[in-house]
Amino acid sequence: MKNINFRESVKIDLHLIEIGDKLIAKQVGKTRRCVIDA
Repeated sequence: MKNINFRESVKIDLHLIEIGDKLIAKQVGKTRRCVIDA
């Protein structure tokens, strides 16, 4: 059981990291656009 729970928690961690990367990418895209506009 411990192994299964560990794997599930790792999957959740990777999913959160993926979401974080997407949010960071959005922020970077916004700042780049602002720089281009200015």
